[in-house]
Amino acid sequence: MAYSIDDGVDTIFNPATSINTNVTMPGGAHTLHVKAWGNQGALCMKDLALNVGNGVAVSTPTNGSTVTNPFNLQAQAPSCGGQGTSAMAWSVDDGSDTIFNAVSSINTSLSTSSGSHTLRVKAWGNSGAFCETDLALSVSAVGAVVVATPSNNATVSSPFPLQAQSSSCQGQTTGSMAYSLDSGTDTVFDPATSINTSVTATQGTHTLHVKAWGNQGALCMNTLTINVTGGDITVTSPTGTNVTSPFTLQAQSSSCQGLSTGSMAYSIDSGTDTIFDPATSINTSVSVSTGTHILHVKAWNTSGGVCVKDLNIDVVNNSLQPPSNAQSLGVLELDSAYNNGTAIAGCGGVSVQNEWQTQHDCGSAPANFEDGSTSLATSPTLPGHSQSRQFHMTYSGTGGAIRWFDAHPNNSSAFTFQYDVYVFFPLAADVNNLENLELDVNQALDGTGVYIFGAQCFLGRQDSSGQWVGVWQVSSNGAHWINTNATCSQSQFAANSWHHIQVRSHRDLSGGSTIFYDAVAVDGSVSQITSCSEPSTGAAVSCTGQKDTNATGWSPTIGPNFQLDGRGTSGAITAYANNFQIYWW
Repeated sequence: MAYSIDDGVDTIFNPATSINTNVTMPGGAHTLHVKAWGNQGALCMKDLALNVGNGVAVSTPTNGSTVTNPFNLQAQAPSCGGQGTSAMAWSVDDGSDTIFNAVSSINTSLSTSSGSHTLRVKAWGNSGAFCETDLALSVSAVGAVVVATPSNNATVSSPFPLQAQSSSCQGQTTGSMAYSLDSGTDTVFDPATSINTSVTATQGTHTLHVKAWGNQGALCMNTLTINVTGGDITVTSPTGTNVTSPFTLQAQSSSCQGLSTGSMAYSIDSGTDTIFDPATSINTSVSVSTGTHILHVKAWNTSGGVCVKDLNIDVVNNSLQPPSNAQSLGVLELDSAYNNGTAIAGCGGVSVQNEWQTQHDCGSAPANFEDGSTSLATSPTLPGHSQSRQFHMTYSGTGGAIRWFDAHPNNSSAFTFQYDVYVFFPLAADVNNLENLELDVNQALDGTGVYIFGAQCFLGRQDSSGQWVGVWQVSSNGAHWINTNATCSQSQFAANSWHHIQVRSHRDLSGGSTIFYDAVAVDGSVSQITSCSEPSTGAAVSCTGQKDTNATGWSPTIGPNFQLDGRGTSGAITAYANNFQIYWW
């Protein structure tokens, strides 16, 4: 079959027994020839006399203009070919019509791909007359409503993050924004020039409408198609929106789109994927700058299908921040190890500096056997670090403790100290065997005694779930410990993840012998030390310590202690330290 206009060439459809198409022709009287050929060459033709009116007036956009997605279409056709208008429509290029019945005007928002297009605006008279006005448009890739995420045709899981911006709409300053799903009601943000929210949707394909209104009423809209999948990816960490960097990412996916998962990955914002292949789970540490981000967790099935779960995260820096004038002993994990990292006989240490000494702790409960060692390791490490320091101890009998001490020359102007370290326990057994994690700073100004800024997380009891919990304790005088109001728990040191631990304390600024304990922080969660008590009686005591005048003969020294105390009759503990700093000011 075919058709032609007046004496024009045929537009042929072969093979065909029907025609359903859009025909464009200039205004005026025309003859439309519709033709059919039999399978042996017979020709049949039907002619129709048409009067194509120019009854469609388009006020916006204008012919030859450049527009941005989405753009506003305003058109009127009070009559067409001398007949009252019964319907109108628009189409782009040879696309299908978007029809508006029982109207004589259109005021709508539409989007199309960037590039050159023909916008066809049409009207039908109530007795069949047809009118059309065509406009040549250039569509820019940048729209008045810019959606950063999700992208068009994206596959997401519910809830998914929606981020969009609109500074202006049709020349007007944006006053408010909204989104809706399919034909649902708008969720409005007023006043707003951006949207950063989480959207919940049922599984399946949806149309996401993101809208902006100018301050004089102009409407702009960006329409996207999204596919919402089921719960193919489960993210168990992080559990909330606010995180500190680095944070632990734990996710699982046994299947994706009904097929077994073959590999997984994560990315931040529009960054590249960090891929785990083969994998059905992720357990890793992620570092990212402060601010708002989108964490994309992905899984691919064995046939290449992809599932994505997006999470909004806000990376905050609530940790203890040293002042700008602070000095530091930095990257202490890279200091060398005395005696090849093996334990020194007896209690105490030797007079060396810038070397980690492995020492027995004679202040802990007696053990039939305890031993320890330290060495550099290439894994695990924080991003940007090539080595960490491993601390390992074993014990049998009743408990046991090993400490590691790294002495440096003293600075007499140092009054406030911040112990700052990232700690990694590789196995759950390491955390289960941990009764105390002790983090001290020792300062000797002269040979008359030592300021021991001692703090430890004492995991002394089990809660109803069987988890070991306790409190941060501080040293009041040498080996005597008192409880603080700051709690700690086994879950804060979950295995196979880096944990940022900080302790801040200071000594009498006038040069006296008193030590004051200020705060502790784990993974950015800060606890100010405001009250203390005796462990045995619960009686309130001052959160202070005193210079240990029994520890005489020290040369001027500043240095950290890192100590692991074992639980029960026997066991072993391994821990790694990275980005090990002692700040002072």
